[in-house]
Amino acid sequence: MRPFFSMLKMRFINSMQYRAAAWAGVMTQFFWGFMELLLYLTLSRENPTAFTMTLPQLTSYLWLRQAFFAMFLLWSVDQDILDMIMNGDVAYEVIRPVSLYSLWFARNLGSRASKVALRCVPILVVSLILPKPYGLSLPPDLFSGIGFVVSMVLGVLLLIGMCMWIYILTFYFITARGIQSIVGTFADFLSGSLIPIPFMPLGVQRVLNILPFASTQSTPYLIYSGYLSGQAALHAIGLQIFWLVLIVGTGIIAMRKALLRVTVQGG
Repeated sequence: MRPFFSMLKMRFINSMQYRAAAWAGVMTQFFWGFMELLLYLTLSRENPTAFTMTLPQLTSYLWLRQAFFAMFLLWSVDQDILDMIMNGDVAYEVIRPVSLYSLWFARNLGSRASKVALRCVPILVVSLILPKPYGLSLPPDLFSGIGFVVSMVLGVLLLIGMCMWIYILTFYFITARGIQSIVGTFADFLSGSLIPIPFMPLGVQRVLNILPFASTQSTPYLIYSGYLSGQAALHAIGLQIFWLVLIVGTGIIAMRKALLRVTVQGG
């Protein structure tokens, strides 16, 4: 495990250097957070029957989404890894006496953690002190708080497992542009990043809640707000574990098969 923790630490420290970009991101998240909040507050006044979440639940969902925005961007992948696959430098990675899947997994985790570490604290602090109904509320009970932490960890690991599939498919398609475009188009919508899943038609909700995308960020935010509680929350966490085991497990197998067919020319 030592090489993987070293890679995670190295990527974390490296990304922490870009503080100006992080502060620019913080201001952007505040802008979008307030814009979305005002939009949904207007909807609640104009058509209260269409509002499927309470205002505290919604505002908590929106601010958490902004605070952890950089963590859950599925289409935001490590360009250096893609370049290594496309130009052949991946040969240097293959000869390392460690699991390439685990190494890249740790690398992605470190990069995403550093981006969130620079952005989430200011957003969470400011949103907590905002007056109701504009601010972030605390979890309604201890179960929701603990469930949120567990679900967040599972959601992040699941998302990186899905991200790893972009690298794996790049071995076969040579370029990742098409894959990133398709994933970026659908992932934000399917994960509840654009519109919270509880605001979608009931039939659509049932489908999206089963898919792995909702298990990344929608599930932990809904648990934190209290929208999912008790058995519903435990069922959602169980679904996260199922998708995590399936996607990471199949990803490891697919990575091994992809590396067996890699051909690096030149030299």
